[in-house]
Amino acid sequence: MAKKLGYTPGAMTNIANLLIKQEMAERKYNEDDRRNVLLSITDKGKDVLKEAQLKGQELRAEMFQKLNEEELRQFLKIYEKLLSSFDSSET
Repeated sequence: MAKKLGYTPGAMTNIANLLIKQEMAERKYNEDDRRNVLLSITDKGKDVLKEAQLKGQELRAEMFQKLNEEELRQFLKIYEKLLSSFDSSET
């Protein structure tokens, strides 16, 4: 997971520890292999995530309101190009 996100394993451990300390996640141990440690999001973590998603939606709506129709068309064209480039690099 660390590699996929572009973080070092140590950085991921620090992030996990912070989430646990703030009670947004908790460790879950695999009973068959205690070396495997999973993180589970808590109710508090879900609430924080929902709030962040709503704030992000509000921010995007506010930002896009500043664009005119032509700028929105250009943005969508660029966004589609970037997404198609990303999709083809995943395979």
